[in-house]
Amino acid sequence: MAPIPGKKADKESPFVPSWAAATGRWIGFLLLAGTGMSILAAVVLLPEYAALREDAHQRDLELANMQDLENLKAAHDRMLVALNEDPIFVERVALSMGGVAPADRQIADLGLSPSPPPGIVITQPVRRPAPPRDGLMIAATRLSNNATRRGLFLLSIGMLMMAFFFFGRN
Repeated sequence: MAPIPGKKADKESPFVPSWAAATGRWIGFLLLAGTGMSILAAVVLLPEYAALREDAHQRDLELANMQDLENLKAAHDRMLVALNEDPIFVERVALSMGGVAPADRQIADLGLSPSPPPGIVITQPVRRPAPPRDGLMIAATRLSNNATRRGLFLLSIGMLMMAFFFFGRN
């Protein structure tokens, strides 16, 4: 028998059990709302995560610079101690400054100077950390555009509203 126009049809259908309809609505709601929440979480959290990783990278760079300066200070301290205690080192520094030569020795110029003069301190630089480049950082870079963020935010809100409207309780 056909339903009377203007009257609500019976909820129970002879072809679909009620538990199957409820399970289907629940799965549809979870898929649509879960996707919307995932997009919303990415739009809100990824830029802050990228800022945190960039700050940690800058901190590591500053620590490497500080370690370079500490190594240079230690090398200068060793040179100052050597200037006070080692007469041969003092003689080499005087020779490197030019114009000063010992009276009793002859100086041979071999023309080889691969190393700096003895009065100059050079230290090995500390290895710098690489900038963070993983999948989340690439996604955060793509989300740095305000129009993209706004569009994804509206998409996620729309998906959440559709999930509640289509699959919410009747």
